Amino acid sequence: MAATVTAKLAVYMMKNRQRITIVIVFALSVMAGLLLGSYTSQHQAMGNIHSPAKTGKGEHANNLKTSGTTVGGGNVSPLGEQTFTAMITEAQKYIGWPYVWGGANPTTGFDCSGFTQWTFAKAGIKLPRTAQEQYDASLKILPAEAKPGDLVFYTGTYASDHFITHIGIYLGKGKMLDSDDSGIGIHTIHSTYWKSHLAGFGRVLH
Repeated sequence: MAATVTAKLAVYMMKNRQRITIVIVFALSVMAGLLLGSYTSQHQAMGNIHSPAKTGKGEHANNLKTSGTTVGGGNVSPLGEQTFTAMITEAQKYIGWPYVWGGANPTTGFDCSGFTQWTFAKAGIKLPRTAQEQYDASLKILPAEAKPGDLVFYTGTYASDHFITHIGIYLGKGKMLDSDDSGIGIHTIHSTYWKSHLAGFGRVLH
């Protein structure tokens, strides 16, 4: 009995193998689509929780915690704790915002020097508008002397008649907070890209 059923089933499958193949392929396609949709939904949900923006220089922008930057003891900011905290508190509001050429306020968005000018102004310090002007107005210091709240300057990051083409806020421990072509975020100054364009450090006098 079993052998007869098996034989009949084999004959049926031989005669209808093309139709059976189509059904199997269709079923597998549907299952694959359902699995892919489930994975995509989960991945997007995770991305909404935390999706750091790439800086375009091989680094990631991270949320800034003021408690993570020492402001006191041997690493005290030359701005003073209150001024430094006010400036950083304002700066961290814009982490993740896109870079905007010529932008200098939250309405327009920020370029590099617009970002430093705005955040320092919120701490009561008036800076000139451009990166070159901010470089000219700062007290030049050695890299070993740089502390949180100092400015870090770069040259040759794009074609320009000015020596200084980019600026960031130094946070200590080799990190800076700046607005570059990837947006506003925290980046390491020790990456190959930034090291190759480093022009020096400056201290804001106030």
